[in-house]
Amino acid sequence: MRLLLPIAAFCIVVGLADAAGYGHGYGQFLMGWGAVVLGGTVMRRARWPAVLAVLCAIALGMTALCLVQVHHMPRARGIFASANFLAGYAVLSLFLAWLLLSHGRRWLPISAMAACVVMIALSQSRGGAVALAAGLLTSLPRKWRGAALSACGALLLLFEAVRAPSDYTIVYRLQLWRLALLVAKNHLLLGVGQGVLFNRFYSVPLDWLVTTGILGLGCWLWVVVGCVRTALRLRDTQKPPMLGFIAAYLVGGLFIFDTPATLILAGIAVAYLISVVDRDVAKSAGLVDYGQPFMNGAMGAGHTGRADGGDRYGAVAREGIPRR
Repeated sequence: MRLLLPIAAFCIVVGLADAAGYGHGYGQFLMGWGAVVLGGTVMRRARWPAVLAVLCAIALGMTALCLVQVHHMPRARGIFASANFLAGYAVLSLFLAWLLLSHGRRWLPISAMAACVVMIALSQSRGGAVALAAGLLTSLPRKWRGAALSACGALLLLFEAVRAPSDYTIVYRLQLWRLALLVAKNHLLLGVGQGVLFNRFYSVPLDWLVTTGILGLGCWLWVVVGCVRTALRLRDTQKPPMLGFIAAYLVGGLFIFDTPATLILAGIAVAYLISVVDRDVAKSAGLVDYGQPFMNGAMGAGHTGRADGGDRYGAVAREGIPRR
């Protein structure tokens, strides 16, 4: 599989970084990736719409909670500690709802996508709006990109208009990023290990650079490239939402660190890629060449003695195998 090798390399390098430094929590990290790989290996295509439908229902419930919260606080945050965490969750949930739409569902994913936009608006997160724009620009057809970019730009202007003028989060992030580069410079190869530093650096790539060094960051990027290459092999209806999900995760991760909400959704997306793409490739790999005379005879009347080509119960039509 395209994803198993980079995932295995990433897990090995993180373990080495924790062993070489003072890291801890490697067991949880390994269990998380083990659950992703096991879920992707065991899950069947027919079960994924049910999983995605549950995520859509959760997004609708979270939106209802946010609508209640805005009457008591300036920015909704759902069940999370920060409004930015809510925005990261909402952006990724939007693209997973779109993925359910590609499986033939209609009203539930459309409602969930609208609810996710409401959550992003109520969170007033600039990083969430930028991540949403990146995902839409990656996944939408060219004729819709201008409208999507304009809508996200309007959200940003609205956030700037309603937020407090003494907002210092940009300066704070710049200071943290400068500190992260100083720490990484002194532990360049394998970093300091997981869980050593109290501060998170509001950037997923910088977090991995500091904790696992350039080797860990390189393996993380290898996993990302593997996800992109695997997503490009999805069916045409499933490819745009998955590519949008990856783009939104990467761009959103430049301004905020990973949280359980984003990690769980990212793990579900990776498990989906492992589960669905390999089955699509096996079905379309041409293991049986129906154009050969022998296979024509074996699959047709020469094998079964039937004039209908041996397809008594319509198995050929059900499996989607074209007749030659």
